[in-house]
Amino acid sequence: MKFKTTRQAIYPALQQVMGVIEKKQTLPILSNVLLTANEDQLTLVGTDLKVQMVATVSIEPEQSGEITAPARKLVDICRFLSDDSQLLFELKEDRLIVRSGRSRFSLLTLPADSYPQFSTKAYDFEIALDHSMLRKMLDKTIFAVAQQDSRRYLNGLLLEVNDDQLNAVGSDGHRMAIFMAQLPESVGEHRTPVIPRKGISEINRLLDDASEQPIKLKISPNSVQVVTETATFSAKLIDATYPEFKKAIPRNLSETVTIDKTVLRDALQRVAILANDIYHGITLAFEANLLLVEAVNPDHENAQEELEIDYSSAPFSISFNVAYLLEAINHIDAEQVRISFTEQRNICLIEDPSNTRVKLIVMPMKL
Repeated sequence: MKFKTTRQAIYPALQQVMGVIEKKQTLPILSNVLLTANEDQLTLVGTDLKVQMVATVSIEPEQSGEITAPARKLVDICRFLSDDSQLLFELKEDRLIVRSGRSRFSLLTLPADSYPQFSTKAYDFEIALDHSMLRKMLDKTIFAVAQQDSRRYLNGLLLEVNDDQLNAVGSDGHRMAIFMAQLPESVGEHRTPVIPRKGISEINRLLDDASEQPIKLKISPNSVQVVTETATFSAKLIDATYPEFKKAIPRNLSETVTIDKTVLRDALQRVAILANDIYHGITLAFEANLLLVEAVNPDHENAQEELEIDYSSAPFSISFNVAYLLEAINHIDAEQVRISFTEQRNICLIEDPSNTRVKLIVMPMKL
């Protein structure tokens, strides 16, 4: 194998592939990137067996072939070269030689035929999605996905295709983020893949680097695949059924308040300074045309903020994890935020008054 390329071409592709490779691996070869030079194209593959990234780069070929080489070392080599660097890659026995100007690097390789296959079932569903819509959809929901919950489905994002609807849902049991979008036309299908958090993070990163061209989404019984112009990302699905999320959206709302987002956010941030370091609890007390935001910690320190609001219903107070409230509010794009409560005060619904596609639900807590 021998080919020429530029740092400008190969470095972004290596970074994309590096994103799915874990630092600590049980199999040494999983720390490597699979390089396949064929005609005028280099294909780079990285995987941890649960997710896989495939990127392509244009090259000047001299000899085709394939090999695996240490991914992080290749990324670091390219990182410290100048942007206009020309690179020559050449495989000599079990070493990959990388030359650029007066620099020369000799990397230990492992054979390509030992690289594990990322096995999936056949993709039986495909849809083209608007790049910006999918990116926004993931941005507005991934923050609510659990990290390591015993309920496996909470460790992933539900991406539901339902006829002419595309819905993304993330929850950790204490809050839920929902983004509901209308597809250009009906697809006549109902699919409910649950994509693991790492998979969603990598898709989001892929969309950041991709052009504004439509994205292909492919779904199989056990995996999902996202295809852009220069890269293909695949992820094994979480083998669990996501609960019916629409049942969690409150219908009978008894109180609704619209507040300036910046004013509310700043007040919450100031009061949070004296909140309990473990539970991060704050209390919202609604009175006639007044919202009192208060926090008390175990040292009996307290903070209070008074905000003028348009409210005329019966007074009540309710407590929340302030971090959950702030994250939800920060995912509202409008200048105003609408906060609604059920009659039982057991659910808080946060929305953009002008765009109800995004629904953010936060459960109250007891202080």
